[in-house]
Amino acid sequence: MPWVEMYWNPDAITDDLLKRIISMLPSVIARAFDVPDDPDGRLTVDDIEIKTDEFNDFDKYSNPLNIIIRTEDYEARRANLRERIRSVKAAIKEMLPENIHGFVWVRPVEGAFEEF
Repeated sequence: MPWVEMYWNPDAITDDLLKRIISMLPSVIARAFDVPDDPDGRLTVDDIEIKTDEFNDFDKYSNPLNIIIRTEDYEARRANLRERIRSVKAAIKEMLPENIHGFVWVRPVEGAFEEF
């Protein structure tokens, strides 16, 4: 289950744009980080959790949009991690105005997840 943290500058990112990004991220991330050859590595849009937080006066960020994705560490994901990140970045850039910049940082982590 990927955990996504999204930080944004409300002076640069409108509520409408933010809603569009949040609505498209689950499908983009699920598609980018799915591991079809491993039943435990399969992802759907329902597997993606998103936490959002806007900048405040105490934050120091260089970009108006920062996205951090924590995903379980699978060898198949690591093998082409750059390609996977680039597909997420391309989908996000496609919907942003040219003057909005940011980053996508993927952090494969060891862990275990069970729902209750």
